[in-house]
Amino acid sequence: MNRSLGTELMWRLILLMALPPALNAQAAGIVVDGRRSEPEWVAATRQKQGEVVFSQLAERDAWYFAIESRLTYPVYVDLYFADDSGGVLNLHASQKVGRRSFSLEVSDEERPAFEWGEAPGWEANVGNPESNGNVYEFRVARAMFEGRDVRLRLAMQDFYGRNPPVVFPATGTAQSVSTWMVRPR
Repeated sequence: MNRSLGTELMWRLILLMALPPALNAQAAGIVVDGRRSEPEWVAATRQKQGEVVFSQLAERDAWYFAIESRLTYPVYVDLYFADDSGGVLNLHASQKVGRRSFSLEVSDEERPAFEWGEAPGWEANVGNPESNGNVYEFRVARAMFEGRDVRLRLAMQDFYGRNPPVVFPATGTAQSVSTWMVRPR
């Protein structure tokens, strides 16, 4: 190997190693199918709260989220994204997927109905309410937020309303965006 080729390869390796693991996520090949296989999510950040594991991984063009429940009852998931404008984007996964946008200023009763079905910029798998141990995976394009910093809150709810929701971050409240996780642009 000549000296210049060896130097170039060395610099490429150094640059590749300097990238955060999340930027190398494409190599993991995440498939949004509700299976959450370990090789796909090896570079993800994980948070556990009781019987629920929340994983997140950032790529250049998208964020990936996996919510794995080992709860003994079926659940559905809502991801909430907010920016400084006061608007909230709510992505929902249950037996079907949907989205809606609203302002934090409106009450729950005044929020619009979900638009069902996937839309450009995001995808999620559907769940099975008859099974326990649900896994939901989401892919959300960063372009949906036009380069703005956004905050994220996740709420996992019991299909039948008998159990309290599991919320990430645990201190995140629906009315106070400042308590939500920050997703940098």
